[in-house]
Order: sequence, then C-alpha cells, then structure tokens
Amino acid sequence: NIHAGGIVWAGPYLHIAATSRGFVTARVDDIMRVPGDDEHPDRFGLEGSTLHSFGHRYVLPVRFTYRAYTDQGHEKLRYSFLSLDRRSAPPALIAGEYAFQRDATTRLARYPLDPQTWQLAVGDDGFSRPLAVDEGGVRQMQGAVIAGGRYHVTVSHGPWMPGTVWSGQPGSMRERRWALPMGPEDLSYWPSTDRLWSLTEHPRRRWIVAMDRSFFD
Repeated sequence: NIHAGGIVWAGPYLHIAATSRGFVTARVDDIMRVPGDDEHPDRFGLEGSTLHSFGHRYVLPVRFTYRAYTDQGHEKLRYSFLSLDRRSAPPALIAGEYAFQRDATTRLARYPLDPQTWQLAVGDDGFSRPLAVDEGGVRQMQGAVIAGGRYHVTVSHGPWMPGTVWSGQPGSMRERRWALPMGPEDLSYWPSTDRLWSLTEHPRRRWIVAMDRSFFD
C-alpha cells in the first residue's frame, strides 16, 4: 500500500517510489497471468486455493525493497518521484520530494546505478549513498529529470490552474509559468528527439504532453 508517485524502467527492473518508505523494485519478466476474480474486486491475496487480485488479470510481484534511511539528527528523504539519468557515468536514479507546507524540505538526490544490474550500487556495508543531495528544489515538485546538463522540474497548482516548469541548477532555477496543463506529474527525457515528456493526473483532465527541451534553455 504505497503512493507510487513515480516509476523508472531501468534494464529489466521497475523502480517504484514509495515516499517515506523509500522505493520498491519489481522485475518486468515476473509479470504473471492470474485468473482474476470479478466477483471480489476488493480482495487481494490467497484464500485457501483461491487467488484474489483486486479483479486484475495480471500481477507483478515486488522483488526488492530499498528502505529509506538516514543518520541520526537528519530527516529521511521522501521519495515522491523518480527518474533516470542515462547520460551520467555511472547512470543515476533521480529522486525528489514533493512539499506543500512551507517548512518542508524540497531536496533532489542522485543515486548511482550499477550498469550491469540496473539496481542501486551499494557499498560493502550494504548501504547505497547518494552521489549528491541538493537542497534547492522548489515547492510542490511533482517530477524532475536531468537533460541538457540541468534539472527540469514540474510543479502542479491544483486541478484548475496550468502547471509550471522550473529549469536550471538547484537553488537557481528559472520558472516557466503555464508551460503545462493542470496537474502535471513525472518527467521523462527522450534524448534522440531532445524532448521532455510528462503526464497529468486529474480525472477528465489527463493528457500525455511532449515539450521541446530547448524552450527551457
């Protein structure tokens, strides 16, 4: 039972944001066809020899859980959204924090991925430590991606106001108001077309949107 605020497909794995819990990882090839149960769409799990799956015909088990952790005296990072930076060496997983309250943190973090496994690179102690943690995000961030050497961040203003894109380096980003429809969520970057992609969340206002990255230079 997680918010699933963002999903990254890296190699054979799906990494799924789980807010204060960290994130969970599933292997795409593990997807299974199950009987489904249209009579009990509110049930999940095994009951005797019957498998309930909220009525769904396919399920994807979680293989790993990356638990959020921090040293004493520091606030745990909230994994509100995720994205993939393929052009860094090694490739990196980008995570960031949604914050509505003014005193909440708006951090952006980059974690190294093992290019052989596409899972987080870990030290000898079993912990994965970020390459960088930047404090200079913006409030109400819904998604972030690195493209053209800079961050691009979506910000939502609710179901009625158009969304905003901020771009630049953390702490000195420039705002482009009304760059997106209302309710923008995560971002993805398609290098061969130099386009940013996003999607929106509100019922009856759900779009998939492409933007020229150069517009935000």
